[in-house]
Amino acid sequence: MARNFPTALDYLGSEAEDFNKAQHLYLKPMAVIKITVVLPRMTIPGQSISNWDLMERLKRAIDPIQMDSCKVRESNIDSVIFEAELLSLGIMQKTMKILDGFSMKVSGFAEPLKVKTKEAKLDFPSRHDWDDWFMKHKMDEMKPGERPDTVYLARIPVKWFCDGYNDLPSERRLRVAMEAFGSVRVVDIPICDPLRSRMNSKISGIQQKGFGLGQDVFFEAYVQFMEYKGFATAMDSLRNRKWAKRIDGRFFQANVKVDFDRSRHLSEVQIAKRAEERRQIETERLRQEEEELNIKRQEELKVKQELDDKDRRREDRERKRREKRELERMAEEEKKRLEKERLEAEQRSRATRRLQGVRLLKFLFEKIEAREERRKRKEEEKLKDELSKIKELEEQPVEQEDALRQALLQQREIRMRERLKEKMKASGAEKDKKRDKNKTSRRRRTNRHDTSSSSSEDSDSPSDSPHSRRQRKRQSEGDDFRRHHHREKSRKRGS
Repeated sequence: MARNFPTALDYLGSEAEDFNKAQHLYLKPMAVIKITVVLPRMTIPGQSISNWDLMERLKRAIDPIQMDSCKVRESNIDSVIFEAELLSLGIMQKTMKILDGFSMKVSGFAEPLKVKTKEAKLDFPSRHDWDDWFMKHKMDEMKPGERPDTVYLARIPVKWFCDGYNDLPSERRLRVAMEAFGSVRVVDIPICDPLRSRMNSKISGIQQKGFGLGQDVFFEAYVQFMEYKGFATAMDSLRNRKWAKRIDGRFFQANVKVDFDRSRHLSEVQIAKRAEERRQIETERLRQEEEELNIKRQEELKVKQELDDKDRRREDRERKRREKRELERMAEEEKKRLEKERLEAEQRSRATRRLQGVRLLKFLFEKIEAREERRKRKEEEKLKDELSKIKELEEQPVEQEDALRQALLQQREIRMRERLKEKMKASGAEKDKKRDKNKTSRRRRTNRHDTSSSSSEDSDSPSDSPHSRRQRKRQSEGDDFRRHHHREKSRKRGS
């Protein structure tokens, strides 16, 4: 179902005119009156009156007529001047009839306050103004921009001329609207150029600074017409007019400032100056970008150098740690080698001492054997002598028996000594074999030298060796034999 939007005549009044139907733009005359409230002489010191109270009394006086706006233009001891805007010129005339000569009673004042009204004079240039201005400045009227052909517009709402692509006004849409008055040569909107704010204010075209709501709400524009007729038509059509636009069924109004261009903004000279300024700004921008790039490169080089220094320091630390570990490893290997050499030297020393001991024992055993052989020969000779004596004592049986007994004991003692000698040789051979076996095991267990050395010391200790036990046994047997032989001799002598 289609929505029924209010028409321009319903909202703006009967004097509203179409500006551009495609863009829903309208023009309505500005109905502004000047209301002067004459104040009586104040007799009481410190006596005052409220401007707001006076404004409310004026609004009640013209009810049901509504003011679009009302503000205090001037206030002094003699009078208060208000400026009120109404919907249309017809309503303005009715309001002036009502208020002109109106009097109102205010508390605190004995006399009533008189009201005077008249149509306000608006600040808008006339044909005489621009003709006089261009004549006074003596410009070349043959050149565009140096003659009355450019309209300056200010306080135009940005959203009214946005094309939807961005938040900036469209020069094309403004050109289409202004072509209702004549052919347009060029349209310039300074805020559409991002470099204008950096240019000199004399050539940038930006005259309005700080509208109260900012440049993003309102904008300025310069419209240059092909002919003087278009310029004059635009100035006459926009004189004392408010701009209106319908957006989503609602009407919005704007008090757009209209004036002729006094800065030659679209002249060839100013355009060339702006081009030169733009070139300088671009050059400066490129220079700054180059400087920033150089600074960025220097920072990157600095960061890279710091990283390289950091990596180099880390590599130096790692190299030093590796060298330290290598030195420690070499020192440990040298220590192990020296310890091994020491152990080998000790083993060689022990082996040498052991060999020397074996040789000494062998020499002693050979001497003992030689002595035993001599003693054995002596005993055999003595035994032969006794046997020969026994044969001589065949006639004496008792003496013969004693001699035989003694000879048998001597033979028994000789056999016992032979057996002891054989046992000693066997034990010596067994000990040599065990020593060779221990030597082989110690060579295989060089890393466990402490255990092997302790075991070898235990095996070399003389207190618990089998040889010492056998020697003690032979000694005890020899003592038993001598005691037995002594008892036998004693018994024979007694018999």
